[in-house]
Amino acid sequence: MRGDRQHTQPEHDTLPATAHRRNDPALTNAIVAARNAGRTQSEIADALHIHVQTVRRPLAKVGLPTRQESLTDDQLDEAHRFRSARWTLQQLGQRYHLAHATIKRLLASSPDDTV
Repeated sequence: MRGDRQHTQPEHDTLPATAHRRNDPALTNAIVAARNAGRTQSEIADALHIHVQTVRRPLAKVGLPTRQESLTDDQLDEAHRFRSARWTLQQLGQRYHLAHATIKRLLASSPDDTV
């Protein structure tokens, strides 16, 4: 019975087998479209079954930012509240898609108005 089932992926996550080459325009277009749709680099890499560095190269090539390096004021206030509620830097990093060291730097450089 196992042969009766077919594995299908969502249309936006499929690429021709030849598209998994570094300089392939189909791969670049798929990555840029996914990024413009708000997907993170990790989400794109997972969906396309490629390494995250393979996602970064085309983004940089077309001039899109490859990393979010800051938080909005509202996100920063929220992060301070979560940190006061004993969230770890790793948890905050996962929430905001930033490295824990970046979260630590941002929290240290901004006033905590939640106290």
